[in-house]
Amino acid sequence: MKTTTITIAITVLMGLSGCANARLSQRKLAQTQAAIDAAARNESATNPHVALHLEYAKDQVVRAKELMSRHKEHEAQRMLDRAQADADLALALAESARSHQQAHDAWNEVKELEQHAKERTGDMSNGGQKQGMQQMHKAPQGQ
Repeated sequence: MKTTTITIAITVLMGLSGCANARLSQRKLAQTQAAIDAAARNESATNPHVALHLEYAKDQVVRAKELMSRHKEHEAQRMLDRAQADADLALALAESARSHQQAHDAWNEVKELEQHAKERTGDMSNGGQKQGMQQMHKAPQGQ
């Protein structure tokens, strides 16, 4: 009797554990898919490094789903962890590429402003010299 009760208790606990793992896997799957979607929506998603890690993440999600369908929750969790890591890396690479582009654009803008300032300074100094020369020529005429 005791052995039967213990066996039933162990079976129930293992079943509950399996359900908990399945819910955990579903939650992890949703989180991973959200990370993949966020990286894919980034304007730098066409960057080859970003695209590569997005592809890795998508492939690993497919593999995790296969494992989940065969009730291999532990392996599915590990695969989802890998997919999450690749999705996070893809997002970080996309953000880095975007920041790099913004810095490059800002640098070009600074260079343009410097060039514009040099041109204006050159015009002013040339214009100032011309005005001074004109005033010198006019002064004797007025005296």
